[in-house]
Amino acid sequence: EPSEVADQVMLVLDQVTKVKGVKNEKGEVMPLSEEKKRLNYNLLVQAFEKLEQEMQTLIGNDRLQSLCDTFEPPPRHIVDHEPLKALPFQAKATVSVGGAPAQVDGKPILDKRPKSEKEEAIQKA
Repeated sequence: EPSEVADQVMLVLDQVTKVKGVKNEKGEVMPLSEEKKRLNYNLLVQAFEKLEQEMQTLIGNDRLQSLCDTFEPPPRHIVDHEPLKALPFQAKATVSVGGAPAQVDGKPILDKRPKSEKEEAIQKA
């Protein structure tokens, strides 16, 4: 049993989504009975109220009322006009500088395993 309220609510959500109707003789899943629907609804309402109370205690009722009810995605405006820089762990060939094609180092790959006869024949050709 989780101690955090959010984890408890997630557990209830998982339980409610896994509830299915009974199978009939043909193996088809029947719709949920009214009793199970009401039970699921009551569980979800209780979980939502618990979560709302926890949010009020953590955030405070004043701040909670000022929060927006609808989701607003973060802005997608690119403010910086400089090109992206390569991360230190990226290969140089994966990042193009100034819109030009990426510069690839021409170093051969050193394969230390012994080559089969077929690979040697291909390499000679």
